[in-house]
Amino acid sequence: TWVDTPIQIVFTVENATDFGDPVLPEVDGLKLRYEGALNRSSRITIINGKRQESRTVELAISVTPTRAGTFIVPNIQLEVDGRTYNSSDVRLTAIAPSNEGKVLVDVSGPEDSVYVGEPVKLNLQIWIEQFDPEGYEIEVPESTMWQLVKIDDSDWGPFKKSLEYMAANRQRPSGRSAVRDGREYFVYEIERELRPTGLGSIEGLSDVTVAVRYPTGVERSRSIFSSGLQFSGLVPLRVHADLENIGIKPLPEEGRPDFFRG
Repeated sequence: TWVDTPIQIVFTVENATDFGDPVLPEVDGLKLRYEGALNRSSRITIINGKRQESRTVELAISVTPTRAGTFIVPNIQLEVDGRTYNSSDVRLTAIAPSNEGKVLVDVSGPEDSVYVGEPVKLNLQIWIEQFDPEGYEIEVPESTMWQLVKIDDSDWGPFKKSLEYMAANRQRPSGRSAVRDGREYFVYEIERELRPTGLGSIEGLSDVTVAVRYPTGVERSRSIFSSGLQFSGLVPLRVHADLENIGIKPLPEEGRPDFFRG
């Protein structure tokens, strides 16, 4: 699996009257979290006039590597109808995805510092390298490349409201072609205007991180609804924004009227 990409461990509990939450171990380099009941099902069978009922519950545990390496998830305990059960050890290897300039994220604003309460226009640029599938004479459009951006897995900071407005109006950032360091990209821009209420820096701006699943190839779709190509070998990238320094300074003392309390 990939760093920062969760996998699931599933407990299947059959015909239980009572069961508790799994007892999760602590493992350096892993985040373990109980996700609750993944699926519940029941089945009734009648054989020779005798009614039998079986119930199944699947309990999901997410395991997320926070760094590269090989890890052992030791036994996880689960109490079912008064008895304690232990899972087998689970071994997993996490690989740190390599970006290598495939996705770049920039945030820019005014060249000079601004005063508290002064309107500030921010610009978020997401650069996604155009993908040329080896062995296929096709051009992947910017609309398809934008679908690789994982909206819900990203941290948009102050740009979240801009994206929500677009979504409410069935819009999205449109990409334009651009060349950077000799490589061809699609550039998607998102703007946000706000008025800072405090000194120092704009809240949430330093947290802006964009999640993209960048492909390594294409393959024939296995869907019965499509016979075309689909991306394969998707690499999960999380790219932190390269920020310009946007300072917020207090209002000047000179010229303030006596009644001013801003």
